[in-house]
Amino acid sequence: MSLHSPAPRPDYGAAAGRPAPFGEPAAAEAVPGPREVPVLRDTAHRSGHRLIGVRPHATGSKPHAPASTQRDQGRRPNVAVMGAAQSYEASPPIFLASTDALRDGIARLRPEISVHEVAAPTRLAPHAFALAGGLTGDAADLAAGRLIVLMDPEGQPAWQGSARIVCYARASVDPEIATDPLLADVAWSWLRESLDAHGAQVRALGGAVTTTSSRRFGLLRAEGDSFDVELRCSWSPDWAETALGAGPGAAGPHGPEPARPAWSPAGAAAHLLAFGDLLAAMAGLPPALSGVVPLPQRRS
Repeated sequence: MSLHSPAPRPDYGAAAGRPAPFGEPAAAEAVPGPREVPVLRDTAHRSGHRLIGVRPHATGSKPHAPASTQRDQGRRPNVAVMGAAQSYEASPPIFLASTDALRDGIARLRPEISVHEVAAPTRLAPHAFALAGGLTGDAADLAAGRLIVLMDPEGQPAWQGSARIVCYARASVDPEIATDPLLADVAWSWLRESLDAHGAQVRALGGAVTTTSSRRFGLLRAEGDSFDVELRCSWSPDWAETALGAGPGAAGPHGPEPARPAWSPAGAAAHLLAFGDLLAAMAGLPPALSGVVPLPQRRS
């Protein structure tokens, strides 16, 4: 090539990173034209609006989290509450029969105990039913609690079955009783004795007893101090597995399961009656069960 020959024109169409033929200048990176500028705008993503004709996120990037109206659209639970079942799934017959038995059992409670239906939790199991209880009249603030029946036909390992009953009870006590080191053991014995007295067959029983004290100051001093004992527990009723087909001799994780009592309305209501007696014992009411010595009623 002479000094007067024109210089070779660079190959701008070569792909980026491809070596040019020997003796020719290296290919430069292609500059995108105006129409190749990405249409996505950061401000659109930050504001949460989608532009028509564009992707909601760049290819290969992580999609945005769903909006609040798009979340929790999976399987909805069945909640039997206030006399009607708000159902997104067909309720098992055993669940419906159990809730009916609990409603009928309210009339068999002690006259000092008042129980009514409340909204059940919706995230613990596909089917749930809840009752709230307390004392009637002027003693309503002395004790209160809740009884919740959960059912999952597929079963849950922690339940050791397909049904679980959750119980919460709270009662106000005098200061000298709240400091008694045996209070937790006594409160737990009330639960066991109430279940046994009504023949409520349970397994996988567990719970905790907590004592709390609250001292008020300033403008709240006039309300006085408060001392409470709380019992939180849960258990699995034996009748649930029999009703769902796990009869005597059914195979279990550790061999054949022992025979379990068949479901009956009285067996289902026994758990509610035990709950009512537990509230009465925690409030210091005279015992309706032989061998149960409740705490003295709190002085006003």
